[in-house]
Amino acid sequence: ITFPLLTTASGAKMGKTASGAVWLDEKKYSPYDYFQFWVNVDDRDVARFLKLFTFLPMSEIAQLEKLQGADIRKAKQVLAFEATKILHGEEAAQ
Repeated sequence: ITFPLLTTASGAKMGKTASGAVWLDEKKYSPYDYFQFWVNVDDRDVARFLKLFTFLPMSEIAQLEKLQGADIRKAKQVLAFEATKILHGEEAAQ
C-alpha cells in the first residue's frame, strides 16, 4: 500500500526531512510547539488539514471552511486544538 506525499498549498512536502519538520515525540517537539505549528499553517491548507488530521464531523469542517480573512484564525485554532488533543491529550491542547 502506498499513499501520496503530503504537501502544503505551496507545494512543499511535509515530512521529517522537510525544513520545519514536526516531531510527534514531545521530547523533540513540545505540545506548545506542536499547537503553534498548526496555528501557523498557510490559510489555504486549513480546510484540508482539518479533514486529514482531525476527527471533526465534515459538517463542522464545512462551516469552518466558510471563514474568510481574519476569521480564518478561528479555524486554525480549532485545527491546532484538535490535532494537539489527538496527540498529546486535551489538557495539553488547552
